[in-house]
Amino acid sequence: MGGRLPDEAHRFFAWLTGAVAAELREGADLQIMFGVGGELDLPERVLPHLAGWRDSRPVRVGNAAFQQRQLDVYGELLTAAHRLRDQLGALDPATGRFLVEVADAAAARWSQADQGIWELRGPPRHFLYSKLMCWAALDRAIKLADVLGAADRVAGWAATRDQIRAAILQRGLEPTRRGVHPGVRL
Repeated sequence: MGGRLPDEAHRFFAWLTGAVAAELREGADLQIMFGVGGELDLPERVLPHLAGWRDSRPVRVGNAAFQQRQLDVYGELLTAAHRLRDQLGALDPATGRFLVEVADAAAARWSQADQGIWELRGPPRHFLYSKLMCWAALDRAIKLADVLGAADRVAGWAATRDQIRAAILQRGLEPTRRGVHPGVRL
């Protein structure tokens, strides 16, 4: 990407900071999706008068998943910041604080159940991918610590990152094939 579109990267992170930073600070989960116009509220409703593709009722508009806990989003966001590091350059203080809070949330919540990227309806479950993306969040936050002004958090983030790695290697892989074990609770 080189030095292209630095304003776009700054505007994206500034918008996201303004849209969700307060909720994250108050202990809420990071919202995983928004409307195309930036809407925060995406209520879902069924359109019973439509049959859907090959009669695949129910036809829904909106997306109730906007209220779900999906822990992978922490890793997705910090990976984006890491990839856009050259475009972002110096972060404004609010965005820097927000990204530190994202890393702190990943560290605090990685062991919790969520709906996963599959947006399952029903009670939260434990997903290997969610744990892995919390690991990624902390790994990227450590690499961005100088930009985030968070050198004081690196040791704690690294310890939690290593704890997540150990949990994945010990309980997230099927021992005989070293493949993902579907029923593992991490």
